[in-house]
Amino acid sequence: MYNFMEPTFTLDLFTILPLVCSLFVAFFAGLILFNTERNSLHRLLAAFCGSMFLWMFGTFMMFGNRIANPAVSEFWDRFVYTGVVWMPPLMQHFSLVFTEQKKQRMLLWCNYAIAVFFLFAAWTPWFVSGLNVYSWGAHTKAQILHHIFLGYFFVGTGIFFVNMLRAFRASVDTVFRKQIRLIFNAFAIVIFVGGSAYLYAYGIYTRFPFAYFSGLIFPIVLF
Repeated sequence: MYNFMEPTFTLDLFTILPLVCSLFVAFFAGLILFNTERNSLHRLLAAFCGSMFLWMFGTFMMFGNRIANPAVSEFWDRFVYTGVVWMPPLMQHFSLVFTEQKKQRMLLWCNYAIAVFFLFAAWTPWFVSGLNVYSWGAHTKAQILHHIFLGYFFVGTGIFFVNMLRAFRASVDTVFRKQIRLIFNAFAIVIFVGGSAYLYAYGIYTRFPFAYFSGLIFPIVLF
């Protein structure tokens, strides 16, 4: 941590963690786009990495401003959700393309439409308002629309896991089943380890912000 005349930006291990994760995910997205055949599957995966980058980079800025300017931290947490809201539809879309399923078109459109709604709702006081400040970082305080979003997030991403499990059970291809297992585990780390960051929106304190390590583990498992 450093100070000039007054605190301006808190720079410590916990602040740097989400920054490193954001850069790592961005690097992985770059590898996907520039070193592989560009098809819809790769574009969807790169877009998902982009949503993770917005989450991690916004968290870095939120952590850094938590002491000197809580209002700026609140802005950056709203910025975080501009990435997070796209995770449910992108995951469902990815699962449909990867498993070559032709159904769920209407459900997919609904998933994207709900994401657009929360994209704008995140900037209202009914979504988050105020700031929970912890020893290692901060998170905005969840309001009524955030409670609804939380339910949508886990239901929307849950569609991905259902689709992948169905494809796993229906296939006899050993390689394909192994791919599904690895992809399932990688996304599960993001949703259930990374998703623990929602605890901080409800004032639930953990001694270490382990949620953000998912930004490092996810690309490694998929790579």
